[in-house]
Amino acid sequence: MTQHSDDKSPSNKVLLQTVFEEHARHLGLELEGGDSGNRMVGVAFVPAAHQSQSGLAQEVPKQLDESDQQQIQEIVESWETMHPDDFDKNWRNVTTEPFIAIGPGWIKTADQAFVDGWLASKGLQKLVDDWRPFNPRKTEVSNVQIVFVGESLASVTYSTKEETGKNPTVGNAAAILMKTPAGWRIAAITRYDRVV
Repeated sequence: MTQHSDDKSPSNKVLLQTVFEEHARHLGLELEGGDSGNRMVGVAFVPAAHQSQSGLAQEVPKQLDESDQQQIQEIVESWETMHPDDFDKNWRNVTTEPFIAIGPGWIKTADQAFVDGWLASKGLQKLVDDWRPFNPRKTEVSNVQIVFVGESLASVTYSTKEETGKNPTVGNAAAILMKTPAGWRIAAITRYDRVV
């Protein structure tokens, strides 16, 4: 966050500084001195406190094969075609619990409480009203690129095209999947769409 020098309000400067100092103290960061011009508030990326998945596969196959790629493709397609009406009963079939959801300007640990809040939100209802997805959704997943990171993690990027009751959308997505005893599951995901 940048505070511009044309913001002469002392209360905004004090509030911004106080918030930064509180967060910096919590993260073990120290504030460096600076001039009185433009100020840049530091941004730190700290490893997220992600709950350990007790269900991770302890013995993973020594070699990955075509079935792993097929399972990952199926998980991605299941995620991208899941309708909001079916999300509550099906999200755990394709993700870890919790999983990390990343959007423009935010990152959240998505667990049942997060899902419940999202499904009940006015924001989701407005999105569905504006977007008008078919049920089942008419989503085409293409350009799937899988990079295995060891034997139990995979990085996946892909493109989407969706026909809706209003305007079609295209998008790009990236996900990290992990192999669990139940199979491959999305551990972190981000996606950006635009209307065409």
